[in-house]
Amino acid sequence: MQRYWMRRIPRLAVAVLPLVAWGCGNAPSVTGPSDSGIAVRGRVVDFRAQAPVAGAVVQFSSGEGPAERLEARTTTNGSYEMSLPYLGRYSVVVNGAPAGVALVRGPSYRGDLLLDPVECGLRYGTLTDAQTGRPVSGAIVESGTARRTTSASDGWYALDFGCGPLDFTRGLNTTVMVVTHPNYALRSPVLGRGVFYGLRLDLDLEPR
Repeated sequence: MQRYWMRRIPRLAVAVLPLVAWGCGNAPSVTGPSDSGIAVRGRVVDFRAQAPVAGAVVQFSSGEGPAERLEARTTTNGSYEMSLPYLGRYSVVVNGAPAGVALVRGPSYRGDLLLDPVECGLRYGTLTDAQTGRPVSGAIVESGTARRTTSASDGWYALDFGCGPLDFTRGLNTTVMVVTHPNYALRSPVLGRGVFYGLRLDLDLEPR
């Protein structure tokens, strides 16, 4: 897996920040087609420099064929926007490199993308309720000795593994990320051996 990333991804790779939407009344279903399309807006940002990235090509793909592969290019301030035909999971690619998975839950999707070089590690995204699609705040996200973080009111989290040579923090052993919340079942996705680049990792949590 490590060799694949070293071949496939240029110096900066992008992780796509999940988008979270919530509402009431005539809210769309959690997954499935939309009559009007789902607007996705966000910015591509160099995470370490905290600077916008202009001219980045962002692609969302549902795996349903070329017709479902949508593309946008960032403006001078790093912003982009597009309209998606479906709610659900999309593979995200930035400048030809895999950037993670976006879990689009509604019409107010946060589409920020965070770039991080190969010598650094970052996992980020949004946490949502698996049944309602609403954001989950107050969840603890941690992994070994990596810095612990707590999801914000919009479900957003970013777990920074730092930069430098590989060690037991960044993945000499298999790395697991653990998400806990008193009202939701534990999630523990395996990140693999070696935590490289910035990759989006949107997760849904099952209520207890």
